[in-house]
Amino acid sequence: MKAIIYHKYGTPDVLELKDTDKPVPGDNEVLIKVHAAAINDQDRGLLHGDFINRILNGLRSLPCPPLAGEVLRLKLSYKSGWK
Repeated sequence: MKAIIYHKYGTPDVLELKDTDKPVPGDNEVLIKVHAAAINDQDRGLLHGDFINRILNGLRSLPCPPLAGEVLRLKLSYKSGWK
C-alpha cells in the first residue's frame, strides 16, 4: 500500500509517499482504505512539532481526522453481555 509519512518535523516538504506493508488491526481497531482526507490545524501542528506539547501535557487521544473511505477490516473483542 502507499502511505504519506514523515521522519522529522518541518514543512510539507518533509512528507514522502512510500510503499509500506498493509497494517493488521489489533483488538478493537479498524482498517480503513482512505479515499480522501482533510488536512487541518492539528495536522499542521503535528507536522511542525508544536502540537507535541499539547500531547505531552495531558491530551489523551486524538479525534479521528476527517476522511472518506471504506472499512476493510474490523476486529472487535468487546463482549457486551446482551443476550
